[in-house]
Amino acid sequence: RHAIGIEAAPDAWLRDWAALRPLASTRYAPLGGVADAPALLLDAGTAAARPYSHKELAQAAEPFLAAHPGYPQPGDLFWSAADWSGAAGLLEGLLPAWQLGQPVVAWGGGFAAAAAIELIAKYDVRNARLTAQELEAMMAAVPRPGEKHDCRLRTLAMGGTLPAPALAVWLERELGVRAA
Repeated sequence: RHAIGIEAAPDAWLRDWAALRPLASTRYAPLGGVADAPALLLDAGTAAARPYSHKELAQAAEPFLAAHPGYPQPGDLFWSAADWSGAAGLLEGLLPAWQLGQPVVAWGGGFAAAAAIELIAKYDVRNARLTAQELEAMMAAVPRPGEKHDCRLRTLAMGGTLPAPALAVWLERELGVRAA
């Protein structure tokens, strides 16, 4: 019966909150602690769906910042191959970057190792979140990316396991980053 417009609502819709509050349904009990209330339900397809609270969503930037020291800096641009519909893509990339007011590269082409290197170079991606498997595929597909591409990654967050020694050497030698 009622619409509550935020920001760009027409003036005719504007009502004082104190006037709207008594119109709220009494059918549902108000939530006591909104910070702990479920806000988002994610299902990565590998485990049971898990609810995330408002507080957890707000705190998503903390581990992101730990993995990307000094973020954001001028020129920083984030990309991840992780699907935004899962916890990794949403909570370890998209939401923290947006929470910090920074742009994110959107790519709907799925993950292809050679295309990932091209994307990083073409869009001057400076910050990324990739798994060891994705990085190993990139290393196999384009062993010397610097010969053809100008990749200027500044930070790399690694989802899942830590890199094998050969991968760690390749990351530092070829992409100039250490995985966090």
